[in-house]
Order: sequence, then structure tokens, then C-alpha cells
Amino acid sequence: MEQKIAFIGIIIESLNARAPVNSLLQEAAGKVLCQTGLPYDNNNKYIISVILDATDNEVKSLADKLGRISGVSVISTPPVNYVKIILDKYEYEPEEEMSMVLIGATPITDTVRIYKHDAPTNSNNYFWGSSVPANFYLETQVPQDAGHYEVRLHSAGSSSSATNPITTTPFVVLDHNTGDVKITLNKSNYDPGERMQITLKGAMPLSNSIYICRQRAPYSEKSIMWGCIVPLNNPIFTFAPKEEGRYEVRLHSVVRGIAEANLMYRVPFTV
Repeated sequence: MEQKIAFIGIIIESLNARAPVNSLLQEAAGKVLCQTGLPYDNNNKYIISVILDATDNEVKSLADKLGRISGVSVISTPPVNYVKIILDKYEYEPEEEMSMVLIGATPITDTVRIYKHDAPTNSNNYFWGSSVPANFYLETQVPQDAGHYEVRLHSAGSSSSATNPITTTPFVVLDHNTGDVKITLNKSNYDPGERMQITLKGAMPLSNSIYICRQRAPYSEKSIMWGCIVPLNNPIFTFAPKEEGRYEVRLHSVVRGIAEANLMYRVPFTV
């Protein structure tokens, strides 16, 4: 593919975003012709302009990675579409109809599939799949088995065994045989360190444990950022992590431990 002169404009509005932005720009140093930075608004914001000699795909890839960092806004030539999957809801009954809207996906050349949460991405593991239609709207049925699932979007140009999808969106198929265990948060987006309220339904006091981890983090004690035994009083109050990112609250049986197979419920949130 032909290399061209391209521009990326970056606005950083979070101190925590500066390190990952600098890391990505250092990785692309061989393509950068010129880079300038300007502090703005009493150093609360930082503006960076980057001129590159690169292919369209290289520019889009770098701009997309930068745009995924929390607290960063990006403008580029050629422009980048930010990819997102929007489901009609988070919780479903077994085999219930679900609909999804795809933003920034490429019709026909991208593939969307439903997987069990944290299942390997390959052609043997998905429950349903389709190429992205021209209208960006899809309908299907959720799996019949209760559990935690996610919709994953991949580029059809990459291997089906790729470990990193373009984007993922989680959802839950409810299991009413477990007493309809459920976690409800008072909101889905928090400021760093903000007080959060966690309400539990169907969880057994003193027999279940609740944890906060990064989304998709391994199921181990090292991944736990906060945790407690479910108390007799409900709701539970704690504080959101101080670092921006995507997290989730997980509920496990104390007796069975925190292995993925023993997960009773999880709900995502964003800082």
C-alpha cells in the first residue's frame, strides 16, 4: 500500500493517559516526520500534533489505538471510525431474541460472533456468527444455557484464531435456578475514586464473596483490586478504582473459590 503524508491530532485530558500515549508514539517513531506538543488550560490538557509518512492502514491503526485510551480524543487524516457494539440490553432470558447495532464496523468485511465470556476466539467456540450487514443492524437469539457471554467483532481479513477482537460487549443469560442471583450498581460510569453502591440479590451473606477486578482480568487473587465477604446488610458501599479503565464486579461462592467456573455473576462498569 502506498505511503502518504498524514496528520494525527491528539488531545489529552487525563494525566493517566500521557504514559500510554507516549508509549504508542515511541513505537511509531520510524513513521513520524514531525511531532509537537502544547500544554493548554493551565496544563490540565495537552495537545499533540503528529505528521507521519505512512500507509492509510498504519495511520488508522495508530489513531485507533490512541482513541481507545481513556481521556484521549483523536482527529486524523484519513479519518478513523471508532468501533462499538450496542446491545438492546445487558440481561436476557435463555434463547431470548436480542438485537445489536454496530458503529464503525465495515459491512461485509467484518465478522460478529457470540462467545462464552473468556472463551478462546476460534471457529469451534462461537454460538452464532454473521458478517456485518450494510444496515449495521443484526438480530439473533441468545444461547439457551445460562452464563456470561460477549459479542466479539473481528476483521474478516485477520485469522479467525486472533486473540484480540476489534471490540467486545458483554451480556448475561439469566439462570433462575440459582435463586436469580444479581448484582446491581447505582451507575455504570464513575469518576476515579468515586463512592459506589453495590446491591446484591440472591447472594448468601457470609457464604459469597464479591470482588472488583479489571474487565477480562484472570480469575486469581492477584487480580482482585477490592473484595469482601457479602455482609448481612445490603447494599454494600465502596469506592471506584482511582485509575481510569474498564472494570467489573464479580460474585463467587466462598466455598468454591474464585475460579472462572465458579463465577455466579458479574457486571461491568467504567471509570
